[in-house]
Amino acid sequence: DMARAVGGRGQLNFFFLPDVLMMFGEGANFAALGGAAFITDEPAIDFLINLGGAAEGRGGVEPDVPSITCFLRVGREMAPTERKQMLLTRIVYFSCLVSRFHRRFDLTRAELPLALRQAMESPPKANQLLARRPLDGLVAGMASDLLTCPFAGTSRRLFVQGKVAEIVGWTLREMSEAATQPPPSEQAAHDQAAIMRVHGVLARKFVRPPAIDDLARMVGLGETKLRSLFQKTFGVNPQEFCLERRMQEAQRLLLNGKLSIEQVAERLGYGRQSSFTNAFTRRYGRPPRQFRLRLSQFGERDIVV
Repeated sequence: DMARAVGGRGQLNFFFLPDVLMMFGEGANFAALGGAAFITDEPAIDFLINLGGAAEGRGGVEPDVPSITCFLRVGREMAPTERKQMLLTRIVYFSCLVSRFHRRFDLTRAELPLALRQAMESPPKANQLLARRPLDGLVAGMASDLLTCPFAGTSRRLFVQGKVAEIVGWTLREMSEAATQPPPSEQAAHDQAAIMRVHGVLARKFVRPPAIDDLARMVGLGETKLRSLFQKTFGVNPQEFCLERRMQEAQRLLLNGKLSIEQVAERLGYGRQSSFTNAFTRRYGRPPRQFRLRLSQFGERDIVV
């Protein structure tokens, strides 16, 4: 149920669920997306979660601002980007045909947000933007879980299905609430954009993150306000966020199986393997070696112990 495509300096993992196509991206410069044989010309509802910001150049998303975008796609282009490139570092993308959306997510017409219902029932417009929101900490966590899913086979499929349904539910709720809420004040919008920039920087530099005072100067916030807004938005402080990202990256590297545990520890900035082992064990309840050996029981190969 997995396929891969490499373009530029990026890699996309394709994952197929009933009625849903998914892509997990790690890297940059996914050039000329779309046109693949499994994409039809029928309109689809697409969700694009940008976890890491733009890597370079100008793409269809704002650099350093993690976001979730929902749009009605018509034709084969898989995202509303300039020059048909996805200049991203970490993405989760999934798509469901309009004709199957209700059935796939067990929704009635009345349960759909007005903007989505009107888009689905009106003559389609090419890549019609339905919603773009700053990335909520809950959704960021679910998207990161998809990128670092430790399961295989049936367990993996059920895990992915559940996370996709959660993300769709969150997006539809946000679309409905946004239609009834007044726009944020100029100061609130500035603060939200600033804290999303901080999230984007830390999502890329979690191994050796900038100091809080440097981050505060970068986005024009005081240190206390930055910490408070980050905690309120993502449910953790910046230090805890970076530790969680390191642990998620540890899972990904252990799943990949190319590096030894000592090399994984070094890659994640730990001076000693024992420090990495202790941190991983506190987070997941078992040391990296046991985690890796358990994976081998599920048929994983080429694992370096």
